[in-house]
Amino acid sequence: MNRRVINIHLIKRGLRSITTIAHDKVISFQEEEKYEQKSCRVAVLGAQSTTGKALALLLKQNPLISQVYLHDFESTIGLAADLNHLDTQTIVFGFTRQDLLCALRNADIIVMLGLETIKADSPFDQKLSTEGKRIVEYATAAALHAPKAIFVDCVVPVSITLPIISEVYRRNHWYHPGKIVGSVSQLQMRLNSMLALHQSLDPACVHVPLLGGPEEDIVLPLFSRAAPQPMGVSESHCMINRFRKVDTDASPYVTSDVKHEYAPHGNAYAINRLLSTIALGLMGDSKAISTAFVRTNLVGACRHLVTTVLFGTQGITYNYGVPRLTQFELQLFERITLELNNREEMAKGFLEAISGDEQLLKSQAAATEALYFPATVSFCAPDDTIIYET
Repeated sequence: MNRRVINIHLIKRGLRSITTIAHDKVISFQEEEKYEQKSCRVAVLGAQSTTGKALALLLKQNPLISQVYLHDFESTIGLAADLNHLDTQTIVFGFTRQDLLCALRNADIIVMLGLETIKADSPFDQKLSTEGKRIVEYATAAALHAPKAIFVDCVVPVSITLPIISEVYRRNHWYHPGKIVGSVSQLQMRLNSMLALHQSLDPACVHVPLLGGPEEDIVLPLFSRAAPQPMGVSESHCMINRFRKVDTDASPYVTSDVKHEYAPHGNAYAINRLLSTIALGLMGDSKAISTAFVRTNLVGACRHLVTTVLFGTQGITYNYGVPRLTQFELQLFERITLELNNREEMAKGFLEAISGDEQLLKSQAAATEALYFPATVSFCAPDDTIIYET
């Protein structure tokens, strides 16, 4: 009897241990399922530009990216075939102009690049007249057929093009402020390199927080909060004037004429770094922090602002806001917010000029859908991924 009782107790203990092990396996399986995504798919719009080709090369070597979809008004099939010779796991797909649906529908991140056909220092009106309708077409297609993807705007001036994209998404009823991002990665890279050279440090270890706008003339670098070595008030004042090319003898608050030039390879490198941060956030990394031009209600004077944000599985999950500023930085910040408001009004006026009213914009969206998304498509990317239904 005693042996039987002992055996029964042993059996009960074994069942309890088996139940505990099974319960732990269920919990671990649920945790793995929570971050099931192990890689990201990126669509590059405007891939035939110099920046687009350099970015496609970098994405092909990015271990966080599994598939790259290249699209432009010209065919990108030859560029994709060339990049696929590289011995990396990333697969590159090229598409013609009519296959925009196939380039967008499986993408987790959509990147729109500029044409680079006009001078970088051209007036805003000339840039909008050249690229405005193209921006609206791409934004309409992304809102209709890839509404869950994160849209990254890299078309200069971002301070005008991002409000246009946001309004297009809003009118198509797929607006999510945490999934529409303006790139300031090139400015971030330049400022980090500038401060590292000034302090004789490794640029990879230097970070300068940014605030304000996404262009050189309206960005506010916070050298007083730089890492690892912050700068004093007077030294920070001089560095801001040096970067913004301000004539301190005339007025310390007025920016002189800045000569803008395209830097395609540096821009592609900076965009690839931003996309890597977004991809880490989509894959569940809790420290996917970057600087971006996003929709915010932190300031009443403008609706979009450059701040430090945290990316998650659903886009932007946290905005770190506006830190404490010095008196000089606060004066610059007030002027920058007013200028951002003027550029948002310029974007609104451009949309009204090309659409006229809500009905005309809807008809334009229908025309775009009929042009790019026919009923039958001859070639598409592999269907082994989730297709976002609208």
